[in-house]
Amino acid sequence: MHPQGAFHHITDSIVQLMQNIDYEKSILVICSKGVSSQGIAQYLHNQGVETVYSVDGGFEAWHRQGLPVEAGTTNIDV
Repeated sequence: MHPQGAFHHITDSIVQLMQNIDYEKSILVICSKGVSSQGIAQYLHNQGVETVYSVDGGFEAWHRQGLPVEAGTTNIDV
């Protein structure tokens, strides 16, 4: 499961992702526990993404709060 409407991306492909994102849109970064996403969010911000957030507590906290989730895989090609 993952947050509803989320795109799955691995840390190793973040540089490739940078070529396809809209730097003016808000980006929400989430990992399982909220640790890895902090570094990725900081990296994106340093690269010029205007508004980027890391979810405190990660997907575990997201799910615990009853926020929308869905099953399946949504990948993006970069």
